[in-house]
Amino acid sequence: MMAYVNFKKEQASKKEKVSQQGKQPSITECLQVLNDMDDVPDEVKIFASDVFKDAANHEIFLGYNSRLRGMWLKKEVDKISPQPPPSQFSSGGIPSINLVL
Repeated sequence: MMAYVNFKKEQASKKEKVSQQGKQPSITECLQVLNDMDDVPDEVKIFASDVFKDAANHEIFLGYNSRLRGMWLKKEVDKISPQPPPSQFSSGGIPSINLVL
């Protein structure tokens, strides 16, 4: 009888492990890890929710160690964050003045 009980416990344990392995990390889990990362600026943290809308990014983010997580996230945020408009002085010179006579 005891052997049967042990067999059932082992079977339940294996089933639980398989279930956990198939479980996708959630946005909430990613944000919890991100909130503890002091090296990531708040602006990046705000855009992170958009990065985490893609389920594959959950696994990538959590798969990296903490130092690389921040670097990877900044790279991903740069891809989606709005870029400031080009400056009129971007060419490095003095802006030209067009005179109409």
